[in-house]
Amino acid sequence: MPEVDPSSSRDPRRLFRWPRFQYSLGGLLLALTVIAIVLFLATHVAKFIEMVFFTVTACIIPTPFVIGAIYGRGDVRAFSIGALVPWVAAITVHYPGPLAAILELIWLVATGAICGVLAVTTRRWIFRNPIE
Repeated sequence: MPEVDPSSSRDPRRLFRWPRFQYSLGGLLLALTVIAIVLFLATHVAKFIEMVFFTVTACIIPTPFVIGAIYGRGDVRAFSIGALVPWVAAITVHYPGPLAAILELIWLVATGAICGVLAVTTRRWIFRNPIE
C-alpha cells in the first residue's frame, strides 16, 4: 500500500480561512437600534444632516486646536492658534444645505491646515531673526 502524502489531502480551494468570531445578540440589537434611529432621523427630520455637519464643523474638529492653543508649547501652540483662525471666522456662517456643509467642512480643514503651517513657519522665522 503506497504512503499517502498528508499535504495532498488538503482542499486546494481553501487557501485562506476566515477567522471565527463570536458576537452577542445584545450587541447586534444595539447596533441595529442605533442604525434604525439614525435612518429615521435622516428621513424624517429635514435638517438632520445639516445638524450633524454643523456639529462636526463647529464643535468636534476645533476642540483639539483649542486644547493645543491652551496647553501646547512652541510649534503646537502656534499651529493651533493659526488653525483656529478660519474656524472662528466660519462659525457665524449659516450653511445653506448639506452639500454646502460638506464643501465648507473640506474647505475649513484645508484652510486650517494652511493657516496652522503658516503660523508655525512665522514663529520659527521670528525665533531665527530676533529683534536686537
